[in-house]
Amino acid sequence: MGPAFKAIKQIGGMKTVQSAPTINKANGSPCDSPDEILQRCREYFEATLNHLPGTHSAELDAEQIDATTNPYISVDEPSLNEVTCAIRKLRNGRAAGPDGVPPELPTQMCN
Repeated sequence: MGPAFKAIKQIGGMKTVQSAPTINKANGSPCDSPDEILQRCREYFEATLNHLPGTHSAELDAEQIDATTNPYISVDEPSLNEVTCAIRKLRNGRAAGPDGVPPELPTQMCN
């Protein structure tokens, strides 16, 4: 926030309070406890990340043979530390991504 905007807020007495987004259970009712929130996160990510593998494609296999490898691009799985650092860099107050998860949710889970 710029200094002019801060001064206007102080003069006007406006207080802005950001609240955490409400996490709902699968049936749509809000979670009442931190344990319920963790359980809902577990359910959501298990459903989102555990899916069947894609179908085999001969065209993609042919493209892979012709592709050149870049030694500067890692093809290894990210470590837990790398994922945690990336999540901590997320900025709160941003719109949710295509999966509908607001950035505050994974940020709070890493703290």
